[in-house]
Amino acid sequence: MGSEVSPKLYIDSKYYKTFTINYNNSYPIYQLELEILDKIFIRPSYQNLYYKGKILDANKTASYYNIPNNAHITLELDIESFIYVNYLDQEKVHIEYVKLNNTVRELKNIIESKINISYSRQRLFYQGKELEDNLTLMDYGLYKEGDYIFLDIIIGDKNGITISINKKNNDILKFSFRAETKIIDIKYKIFEFTNLIPDIQILSFQN
Repeated sequence: MGSEVSPKLYIDSKYYKTFTINYNNSYPIYQLELEILDKIFIRPSYQNLYYKGKILDANKTASYYNIPNNAHITLELDIESFIYVNYLDQEKVHIEYVKLNNTVRELKNIIESKINISYSRQRLFYQGKELEDNLTLMDYGLYKEGDYIFLDIIIGDKNGITISINKKNNDILKFSFRAETKIIDIKYKIFEFTNLIPDIQILSFQN
């Protein structure tokens, strides 16, 4: 008689090629998570497992969910990491425990709370590539547990308009903005460099 073939499951993930794990359907789902840990080094607390669209409880068994041999399990990742944002060439803003499945827009909101720069004026770069607001950090290949991620931030927009502001001492400040930038955001930008609060600023436009 030939040796008995061990039951196996296929693990599907957006971020990894499909791989297989051996399992016993009397074991708790937590045991499946440990098998996945051995394969891709993602600890169980960062794993969410789904079968037919239903999330699996780590304390229940595969037999409880009627998971058959050769079934496909979907793995979603919920990883947190440390983010360092290089700001003004010198400063580094340290943001702890950012979820890597957050969108770039959500990350910009977190950065705004740290350095008081409106998300609409932030451009984030990773390894020279600008990050799009509607994508997640994982979409850019950032999904390894414990990684320290370094991003660069530029204030302004490459397709914006340049505004010159004359101060009373005849100094001229120049800023770049999107054409649709709100006046209040322009005033906050001026505030960053002049300490003139927006309420006392009077801006005028000349052709």
